[in-house]
Formats: sequence, structure tokens, C-alpha cells
Amino acid sequence: MSCEGCGKSLNPIEALHWSVCLPCTKARQKAVITGRCCCGRQRVPGNLCATGSRQWIPCRRCLGTIRHVA
Repeated sequence: MSCEGCGKSLNPIEALHWSVCLPCTKARQKAVITGRCCCGRQRVPGNLCATGSRQWIPCRRCLGTIRHVA
């Protein structure tokens, strides 16, 4: 089984309980606090998201915002 965030394989204990590895879980917690992507070179860009006139590119690893699009 692989991690939903980074795509790496989960260890047996993580695969038993969660679908995301512990480093991605830590990154997601940090992104919740800041609202922005904190992954650096490990970021995994997602598809363009939009709500009303606001558009952004999310990170699939931490679920934070990589870039706002005008």
C-alpha cells in the first residue's frame, strides 16, 4: 500500500491504521497552522482548485496552498 501524499510505500503499522505516512501527517499538521505548503522540494502539485473567483494550486502531500492564481 502506498501513501496518498507522497506515493512512497507505507510500513506495515502505518498501513494497518492510516492511508498517509507519518512524515506527510506531520507536514499536513504544519500546513493547517500556516495555511501554506511547507514541503519544499518534496511538494506534489495537484490540480487547479477554484472557489468563486479564488483559484489556487494545492499540494497533495500536505494539502496546503502552493500558489494563488489570479
